[in-house]
Amino acid sequence: MHDKLSILLVTEDLDLKETLPRVLRGEERQVLVSEGLRKGLRLLSQGGVDLLLIDGALPEEGLVRLLQTGRASDHNIYIFVMTDAANLPASLEVDGILGRPPDAERLRNIVARAERRRNFLRDCRLLGRSGRMREVREKVAQIAPTDVIVLITGESGTGKSVVAEAIHRHSGRADKPFQVVNCGAIPETLLESELFGHEKGAFTDARSQRKGIFEAAHGGTVLLDEIGEMSLSAQVRLLHVIEEREVTRLGSVHPVPVDCRVIAATNRDLGVAVQRGEFRRDLYYRLNVVEIRMPALRERPEDIPELVEAFVEDYARMHNIPPPVFDEGSMEALRAYSWPGNVRELRNLVERLIVLSKGSTLTRADALRHLDVTENAFTAPRNLPVPLHKTPDEAHRDLVYWALLDLKKDVAELKTALLGNAHPASVSMSYPRSAVSLMGEEVRVEEASMAEPVEGEEVAGLKSLAEIERDYIRHVLQSVGGNRRKAAQVLKIGERTLYRKIDEITGRDRAAPGRRRKPTGNENQ
Repeated sequence: MHDKLSILLVTEDLDLKETLPRVLRGEERQVLVSEGLRKGLRLLSQGGVDLLLIDGALPEEGLVRLLQTGRASDHNIYIFVMTDAANLPASLEVDGILGRPPDAERLRNIVARAERRRNFLRDCRLLGRSGRMREVREKVAQIAPTDVIVLITGESGTGKSVVAEAIHRHSGRADKPFQVVNCGAIPETLLESELFGHEKGAFTDARSQRKGIFEAAHGGTVLLDEIGEMSLSAQVRLLHVIEEREVTRLGSVHPVPVDCRVIAATNRDLGVAVQRGEFRRDLYYRLNVVEIRMPALRERPEDIPELVEAFVEDYARMHNIPPPVFDEGSMEALRAYSWPGNVRELRNLVERLIVLSKGSTLTRADALRHLDVTENAFTAPRNLPVPLHKTPDEAHRDLVYWALLDLKKDVAELKTALLGNAHPASVSMSYPRSAVSLMGEEVRVEEASMAEPVEGEEVAGLKSLAEIERDYIRHVLQSVGGNRRKAAQVLKIGERTLYRKIDEITGRDRAAPGRRRKPTGNENQ
């Protein structure tokens, strides 16, 4: 990253080209002015632009091209459009709108924000070019200089602690302690002592006075990780600490003033925990001043190449080895994987691949082998949906819906197989239809009956479906010499299913009740 903040102004208006640079210039800034669209695109494609200011008077097509080129050159670029229009076209995704001409004071504030944002990104480890991660970085850069309480939510391994550390590093408390306590890893009987401290003799093993996390982090930041696992009694004391900015050690009646910023993190839905009575409602509202939700890695697969590159560089630098290369096949496999362990699992996999690889280039086969899944796990289509953010009843209805569609498909395939082995002119098949209404949508399922025709429904000269099936099974058995295993393979059905169908064909004249009558021929069991 270059030393100075780079600002690019794209406009064809002579007044804007003369007045705005005087407002934008500074010792730590580099201001570039484009005389039109073509030069602006060329400067953007060279990269290195931190703040892009676009004149909204340019044609919409030109605005779109500038935005696309800017995002492609650097996904962290800050983009503002100067326009008097009340609304921009939906195709223009920008970070903000300025008047035309812009207010000088507001423009200075935007430049100051761009400088803070640039400084934040210099050593920020919140990697990824996806829109979700851009939102996370924007919010972190915005709230880090304040003392606002933050609740970080997301699945395990998504990087919640990395976000908390980034907030602390870019706050006014960066030179003060950053204390982390995992509320789920400490026994309930010891958690309050760990958080609030204790006096000598407060309990059996309290042989000396001990400061708690909040006292140790005075002036700095406390990260309460997995706060959803905290006991209700500890939640009461925590709320008091947050509200009164003082802590009372166990065994003491004298409060001690503390000045700490509180950041909480959890992989649980605290709103649901509140409804179940497992988490205090008043504490939840006090913690949830600003929420940052970390997306799961499967929600942002486009970020995987950048993450892999960073992990490879870190490991290679730490162990002083040449970094291996992940080919496109390996990246494709990584992007297709569901990553239940999220970024933590990806980092562990990268290190494992580096250690166990035999060459300098890692392939798709390497990735699949160490992911311990077959290639079919990536490429096989899913016949059932993966319900996300749905109630159990909605998910159940979805599964029933798709199961019925699969059933319809199987019946249709059986119909095609049977018709394909009978003379078209001699077969007439009628399928009654039943309608099943699911989620407001009517699904029609064809039903093929394997039973014998009902009396009175025969049509002269035409065979029923049961007769066609019976004749075809006999034909297959004769063709394979009576070998039922081979016959089942040809028919693409299970052996037990074949036995049942043979019984349906010959069972009415069984030799003895309760026993199957074996077909003639060599069965080779």
